[in-house]
Formats: sequence, C-alpha cells, structure tokens
Amino acid sequence: MRLDLLLIVLVLAHLDYAQSSDSTIERSIRRVEQGLLSSYGDPPWKRMDLADRMAHYNVPGVSIAVINNYQVEWTRGYGVLEAGRSEPVTPGSLFQPASIAKLVVAVTALRYVERGALDLDEEVNQGLVSWRVPENEFTAAERVTLRRIFSFLPEGTSEQLLQWCTPADTV
Repeated sequence: MRLDLLLIVLVLAHLDYAQSSDSTIERSIRRVEQGLLSSYGDPPWKRMDLADRMAHYNVPGVSIAVINNYQVEWTRGYGVLEAGRSEPVTPGSLFQPASIAKLVVAVTALRYVERGALDLDEEVNQGLVSWRVPENEFTAAERVTLRRIFSFLPEGTSEQLLQWCTPADTV
C-alpha cells in the first residue's frame, strides 16, 4: 500500500514538473512575442509585441531560437520569408547573416585563442591554406592579424558582402 502511494506521488510530481516546465517555456515565448520594449530605456509599461516591432522596422519575417543553459529551449518562425510572398518563416529558415556574422566569427575565433589553437598576433597568412591575404601597400605597412581584423571592421562591410551573395547562395 505504501509503495503504491509513493508511486502515485512520484508520478503526480513528474506530471506537475513537466507541466510547469511547459508553462515556463510558454511564458518565455509570450515574453518574446508580447513583451518587447518599444525603445531602449523605455519603462516596462511601454511594450510592443513582436508583430508590431516587425511592422515598425518593415521586417517581413524572423526566426527566433532561445538558448537556455547551453540548450535550445524553443524555436519559432514569425512572418514570411520575403515581403510580398506567402512562404512562412519556420525555425529552419535560412537568412543571410549580415552584421551578426562578424560577432559570431569573432567569438568563435576567441574561443580557439583561449584554447591555444589560434594566436591573435600571428599573421593570418600563416594559417590560411586555400587562400591568402594578398600583399599590398596596407599589408606592407602592418601585418594582418586576427587582433587587427577584430578591432577594425569598416563601416559598410555587411553591405559589401551582401552584394556578393544572394539568398540562394550556400554560405
């Protein structure tokens, strides 16, 4: 009898935990969908929902992934892939990375620096295999290192990169 009661309590506790975990994720999704501040520094009562923010910035679609404790907690797609079209955004939709790519590459490279696999001050041509930074008047004056690359990314870099690739290109 006591074992049966203990088993029932454990099953109910597990169900309660699973339900509270789901409700935590649902609350997280609602905060993203309905709780965006309309502007940096705005008080909490001036909120915009995600659809309003997308309309404000003329963004046809976004894909959002929330990471919690190094795990993907949830993913959702909102809107459409291209303005004027009807194909919806999904969590698996691919977008051009644009400016965010610089941050991702820098953080990834710095993790390799931490591990000793890369050196911030080594000339990048020492590690390149299939391509090299061409010699010119700029490289003659100073070596191209990861430290220099990460400390200077000229304005317009993203726009130049986007001219060279299209949404259909594999990156």
